[in-house]
Amino acid sequence: MAAARPLAFALLVVLTPVAGCMGDTGEPEGVIVTSQPLVDAFHELDRADQLAGVPDWAIVDEPPAADRVGRPFVIEAEEVVRREPALVLDQPHPLVTGPSREAMATGVQQAGIGYEKLPSEPALGTVEATLAAAGEATGTDHTDAWQQIRSDLADLNETLADQPRPSALFLFPAGLVAGTDTDVDLILELAGMENAAREAGLTGYAQITDEAVQRTDVDLVIATATMHTTPEEIAGRPMFADTAIEDSPERVLVVDPSRTTRLGPHVAEAASQLAAWSHEEMPGPRVSPTLDPYEVHACEPVDVDVDAPNATVTLLGETHDPGTVTVPDVAEGHYRLTVEARDDTGTATTTTMLTVEGSDCA
Repeated sequence: MAAARPLAFALLVVLTPVAGCMGDTGEPEGVIVTSQPLVDAFHELDRADQLAGVPDWAIVDEPPAADRVGRPFVIEAEEVVRREPALVLDQPHPLVTGPSREAMATGVQQAGIGYEKLPSEPALGTVEATLAAAGEATGTDHTDAWQQIRSDLADLNETLADQPRPSALFLFPAGLVAGTDTDVDLILELAGMENAAREAGLTGYAQITDEAVQRTDVDLVIATATMHTTPEEIAGRPMFADTAIEDSPERVLVVDPSRTTRLGPHVAEAASQLAAWSHEEMPGPRVSPTLDPYEVHACEPVDVDVDAPNATVTLLGETHDPGTVTVPDVAEGHYRLTVEARDDTGTATTTTMLTVEGSDCA
C-alpha cells in the first residue's frame, strides 16, 4: 500500500464557460454531441429532449430518443450535416485526433451549422466547461449541478483523507493502460488510489510490458467492460504472474467505461464507486458484478453474478434479483447495468456495461 497523502483539490479549477456558436439562430432545436460526457451533461440538466444525435458508442440507461451517429470514435461530417442540427458540440476523445476530426469540423461549419469544440483536458474544470456548454445550448443554468459535484468530491476527499492508497492498474482493450495526463489518472486520485501506470513512468494511453507490471506494486486492477472479459480471465494473465493479482479475481473490477474513463457529470459517482470497492474501510459491501456474456441479443438471457448481500440489478429501468436477467426488446447499443447492494454498514453501487448487438425477439 502506498502512503496516505491529501488530495490536491487545486484541481478543482473553475473554467470560464465556453461561448456558444449559435449566432443569430436563437435557441437550437436540436444538438448533436460527440462525446459521452456531453450526453451525460444533457441528461444531468434534464435536457435530453434537445439532443438530435448522440455517439454510437455512448452508454445509456435507456434507449436514446436521439439518433445514434458515427462508428467507434469516428463521426463523419456527411452524417451530421444530413440531420440538419442547429448546433454541434464536439468534444474529441483523447485517443482520437488527426484529419478525421478536422474534416468533421470543417464539413459541419461549411454547411452553416453552428459548431463548438470543447476542451477534453484531464482536469475537473473540463467537467464544468462541459456542463456550461450544455447549459448554454439549452438555456439552462448548470451552476447547481456543478456545485453538487464539487460538494460530493469534497465529502469523498474528507472520507479518504487518512486512508491508505492502494495501487491500481486501469486496463483498456488492445493492451492499453492509462498513465499520467489521462482522465483515468485523475479519477483514480479522486478515488483514493495510486495509478500503477504512473508509477511505471507511462504517460497517456500506452502499452505496458509484463516486466513493468511485475516490477510495480499493483494491488488492484480495473478493466473496462469493452474488453468483454471476466475478472478470472484477467487475473490469470501472464502479466500478473508473481503479483498480488495472480489467481485473485476479487482484486479485479470490470466497470462501465462511460463513467470511469471520462471526466463528465458522473465523476463524483464514479470516484465514490471505485473508492467503495477499493477501500475496505469504506462503508457498505464491496460490489463487483460479472456478466456472462457481455454481448447479447435483445430477448436473450444474461447471467449477472453478484457476490454481495441484499443486491439488486437494474437494467433498462427494470429491477431484478441477481442471476439470469432477460434483456428487453431494445435497439442495438451499449446499455448501463447497475448493481446496488447493502449491509449493516451502508449501501454500495457499481455500474458495468452490456452490449446489445442484435435481436432474437419474435
